[in-house]
Formats: sequence, C-alpha cells, structure tokens
Amino acid sequence: MVVIRVVMGWVIAVVVAVALGSIAQTQFNLARIQALSQEIGPGTRIAATGHDLLNFTPAYALLISIAFAVAWPVAGVLKRWLSDQRALLFTLAGFSAVWVLIAIMNQVLPVTAIGATRSLAGTLVLSLAGGAAGWLYTRIVPVVNWKRGDVGLAVAG
Repeated sequence: MVVIRVVMGWVIAVVVAVALGSIAQTQFNLARIQALSQEIGPGTRIAATGHDLLNFTPAYALLISIAFAVAWPVAGVLKRWLSDQRALLFTLAGFSAVWVLIAIMNQVLPVTAIGATRSLAGTLVLSLAGGAAGWLYTRIVPVVNWKRGDVGLAVAG
C-alpha cells in the first residue's frame, strides 16, 4: 500500500509541476509578445494556455518525471540525517530538479526549448512550481520508516 501511495504522490507532484510550469511559461511568452506592442486579450491568454496545457505538457511531463526521479531519492537519503526537515528537503529537491533540468537543456540544446527560461524570472517561476510539487508530495505521502529493514524506494523519504 505504501508503494502505491508513493507512486501516486510522485505522479501528482509531476502533474502539479507540469501544469503550473506550463501555465507560467505561456504567460511569460505572451508577455514577451505583448512587449512588442501586440495586444493580447483574456480570450487569447486562455486559449493559448489551453493549447500549451494540451501540447507542451506531454514532453515537459517526461522531463519533469525524470528530474523528480533523480531528485526524490536524494531528498529521501538526506532525510535520514535531517529527519525533521522532510518538507524543506523535498521542496528544495523539486526546485533544484527543475532548475538543473533547465540549465542542462539550455546548455545542451542549440535553442532555448522553453521560452520563459530565457530570463531569470522565468527560470525561477518554473523552479518554484517544482518546489511546490515537492512540498505537496510531503503532504500526500506519509513518512515512511525504512529503519525496520525495508529496502528500496528511498524516494518515499
């Protein structure tokens, strides 16, 4: 039962980070267009946000899933020494996972794949979405006591 809750918590965290990140990146992109003296009304904002939620999120979800799959076990291991800081560790893990993902993408790819990350503000907002997802994960998944000999799933923390 714990494994199911851990996996569901991770899936929900990914969905939250991806949805918030997608909405944020859409608004950053529209703000840049608007800065070019192009008027963008609420209807266009809603339509563009919906379009990105349908079309941007699948690829972004894959990337965030991988980033969280790396970051969560690190937070789980660190929790062994900082047991009273679980929420902080997973919040930082989510934030850091997105930040590092963006940094790697911006270095490896010939173009900036996520337009919002061309600015520090955009990178911070997407990373904060990852942090919020990490915090939410700690609210969904109970503290797991691995000391009694259970092996694996350090991700649960």
